Amino acid sequence: MNLEKLSNKIDKADDEEVLALMYLLLHRVSASTTLIQDSDGIIRAHKMTFQSGDKAFSSSLKEFDWPLQPMPIPEALKGKTN
Repeated sequence: MNLEKLSNKIDKADDEEVLALMYLLLHRVSASTTLIQDSDGIIRAHKMTFQSGDKAFSSSLKEFDWPLQPMPIPEALKGKTN
């Protein structure tokens, strides 16, 4: 794959063309977010993972400006699954 040629094409494209190219790529790429908890269960960061077939890459960890704390599961929902 000629990444330089593709990069040049993207650099010259207008916003609508860039979004159209992204739309075509997203049919083959799945994206997911992973929340990163510390030992106390506080969510401190997240990372994105992009996958196409058996190939994948992840972003570096992005720390939140303010940590998040999961809410407790209500009694009525404990033990239930989707």
